[in-house]
Amino acid sequence: MSEIQKAIVEFYQRKLDKLLEWRERYSKEEYPYKIIQNLFYDLFATQEIWAFIVSSFESLDKMTEKPGTIKDAFNTLAMKKRQTALEYIHPRLMQLLKNNVQIAGEFCFSDLETEIRLAQNGDNSAVERVEFTYIFEELVDDSIYLWATFGLLGRSKEDAFYEVTGALHGSMNFESYKSTRNAFSLPIGMFLDSNVQKLYKPLDKLWE
Repeated sequence: MSEIQKAIVEFYQRKLDKLLEWRERYSKEEYPYKIIQNLFYDLFATQEIWAFIVSSFESLDKMTEKPGTIKDAFNTLAMKKRQTALEYIHPRLMQLLKNNVQIAGEFCFSDLETEIRLAQNGDNSAVERVEFTYIFEELVDDSIYLWATFGLLGRSKEDAFYEVTGALHGSMNFESYKSTRNAFSLPIGMFLDSNVQKLYKPLDKLWE
């Protein structure tokens, strides 16, 4: 397993830990809603700073302090996301959800409301689908940050995609958040599926 694959596995474990934390913190009825609320919180932040993320492949020569390591480069991007999430997304989150603002022009909060209600009403299969949605969508986003990390280290978009996924980019483009999410969705799905016996395992049933 490559170092990048190990990083994705670490990200995956963090998502599981977060789900377990929320199972303890919230009631069974609150839990499914909180998962999706937190997912949109993260994705809205990434969407808001998309121009900053993609500029990682263009701004290396302009940086006064160039990141020396993958960790330094990743932290530069993660810090920008955290700052934007706290200062811009947090005070607006409920309104963004109410207004059904889309993520990458593809899906919005109302698209998941049926699954949330089913999960809140005792459907363990729906709970698992909500949990998997969180894991999958967050891993796609984390992979995009890894991709941009290589941009800060001087790699092209295509080379960075290969570094993160081990896949050739083909005819994919990486100009928009939507197209980049689509590019990473397939390899992340395959990664989870190929590691299903040793990586992805559903949590215990929420409802008895």
